[in-house]
Amino acid sequence: MPRHSVLAARILWTFAAAAEAVPTHRERHLSTARRALDVLTGPMWDVQHGGVYWSLDASGAVVDDRKQVYAQAFAVYALACWARVTGDDSALERALWLAAAVDASARDREYGGYIEALARDWTPTDRMALSEVDPDVPKSMNTNLHVLEALTELLRASSSPTVAESLETLLRTVLDSVMQAAPFPHCALYFDESWDSRSDGVSYGHDIEGSWLLWDAWEALAAWGLDDADLEWRTREAALDLAEAVRHRGVAADGAVLYAGTHAGPTDLDRHWWPQAEGVVGWLNAFQLAGRAEDRAAALRAWDYIERHVIDREGESGLRAWTRATRPGLMAAETSRWVHGSARITTHAHAWRCCVASRRDP
Repeated sequence: MPRHSVLAARILWTFAAAAEAVPTHRERHLSTARRALDVLTGPMWDVQHGGVYWSLDASGAVVDDRKQVYAQAFAVYALACWARVTGDDSALERALWLAAAVDASARDREYGGYIEALARDWTPTDRMALSEVDPDVPKSMNTNLHVLEALTELLRASSSPTVAESLETLLRTVLDSVMQAAPFPHCALYFDESWDSRSDGVSYGHDIEGSWLLWDAWEALAAWGLDDADLEWRTREAALDLAEAVRHRGVAADGAVLYAGTHAGPTDLDRHWWPQAEGVVGWLNAFQLAGRAEDRAAALRAWDYIERHVIDREGESGLRAWTRATRPGLMAAETSRWVHGSARITTHAHAWRCCVASRRDP
């Protein structure tokens, strides 16, 4: 069974964030995070060209050596969090180097944003698709959203003007090119190089996740020293619009965030675990921004759904997925074939981020 760098990065971020959030268990959480760090910067790190491989086998041999930008972003995200929490200068230097490598090779200086993938040596590749269920297109909302997230964490850890420029530019690109106003506020999913949409799909989980990640990026830029009232207003409006649109169009009668749809409405009514966690964070963020009672209520309903249906209090996995009929289900997307069985850890990473992000001061 392959070992994926995204999984190692998520474990590293999760336990580094846990060490910061729960000081009474700091050393225990740092011990787990350190093991993930050793894997991410050891066998998963490409010593010759830098960056992380996509996957290894159980013996540590490389299975897929491409430089998927999604994976590089998660590595930056995790290394930056670890560095900020522990003061590890070498981890911060590695995160800054990797962010610079991604900027040099994957950043589109003409149209903005970042392409999906590169070959091992950071040269162009024709293998763009993130997974076997994703189309082979040069750009996606998902990859660019997580690059935005990684740069946000890295700016907080480093206060680097170079990182601030990359983050500000990407935030503007997401607002200009990924965000769609019609037929309702949402993020388009897949694009060609010039940001023409190649899908009418809607991911409710990514939209509510994007709503708070956009604002989090702005807050990091503002704390760094950026003073731009127009960008602040545009980001705030986008965050609120996305939160409201998902609340109106992507929530079931029981309060659960649905998985996916099109411009016409929901098409996948299953309740995957991670959109529920993002819903709690996204709507609490919107409530803090605008004081809308409906956002607070939606966050509480999503949390209630997690409490009643997602947490597995008897099994070993901790959290689970539910079908449209609110029965436990093993859906293809839940086991994420490109993660190959790592859904349990990925679930806990989203759940822990939900708890960490939701405890921020208003």
